[in-house]
Amino acid sequence: MKFMKIFLETNRELEMFDICQDSYRHQINRVNKILFVLLVTDVACIFYHGEDLESSITNKLQDFYKMTMIAYIICVIVTIRMQQESINCLTFHPTALSLDFRTRCQNMRRFYMNLNRQIKYFNEVFGLHLLLMTFNGFLVLVLLTVIYSAKIELRLFYIIINSVGPLAIMYFCGSTYNDSRRILSICHKLQQNIVLLEEEQKEIRKLLKQVSTIAPEITASGFFKMRKSTILSFFNISMTYIIVLSQFCNSNIKCNI
Repeated sequence: MKFMKIFLETNRELEMFDICQDSYRHQINRVNKILFVLLVTDVACIFYHGEDLESSITNKLQDFYKMTMIAYIICVIVTIRMQQESINCLTFHPTALSLDFRTRCQNMRRFYMNLNRQIKYFNEVFGLHLLLMTFNGFLVLVLLTVIYSAKIELRLFYIIINSVGPLAIMYFCGSTYNDSRRILSICHKLQQNIVLLEEEQKEIRKLLKQVSTIAPEITASGFFKMRKSTILSFFNISMTYIIVLSQFCNSNIKCNI
C-alpha cells in the first residue's frame, strides 16, 4: 500500500510538469493577444486624432506618418505571431506515464531553458512598450479622476480602456512567475518524499538548480517586474497622487480643464 501511494504521488507530481507547461504557454499567449488589441487601439486613436493635424502639416507628411504607423503595426503583428508559434512549440507532447522519470525531468529542463530564451526575447521586443503603456494608464487614471471636468461617464470610459490592458498584462505575467515557483515546489516534493535512484537524483538536482537560479519574468524594459503584486503597487501609487492632487485642487486653485 505504501509503495502504491508513493507511485501515485510521483505520477501526480510529474503530471504537474505538463500542467505547468500548458499554463506557461496559455498565459504568455494571452499577454500577446492583449498587446495586439492595445496596439491596434492605439494606432486607431492616432489616426482618429491625426485628422486634426491637416492644418499644421502637409498632406505628404501626414501620409508618411500614417504609412509609418501601418508598417509599425504590421511588424508588431508579425512579431506577435512568431512569438505565439515559438511558445506553442515549447510544450512537449503530454508525457506518457510509460516514460521514465529521467526523461520527464530532461524534457522539463529543455522546456525551461527554451522558455527563458523566449521571455528574454519578449522583454527586448515589448519591454519599452509595456513601460510606456503602464505609465500612460497611471497618468490617465490620475488626471481623469481629479483634473478633467468631463462627464463622469466619459471619464470612467477612458479610465477603463486605459487601465484594463496594463492590469490584465500584469496579472498574466505574474501568473507565469507563479508557475515557475510551482515547478520549484514540485521538485522539492519529489526530492524529499520519494526514494529515487542515483541517476534520477542527479536529474532532479539539475532541474532544481536550474529552476531555483533562473526565474523567467516579463519586465517593463527592466524598470520593474510585471507581477500580480505590481497591480497593488499601481493602485497604491495612483491613489496617493489622486489624494495629493485632490487636496491641491481644493485649496482655492482651479484645476479643471
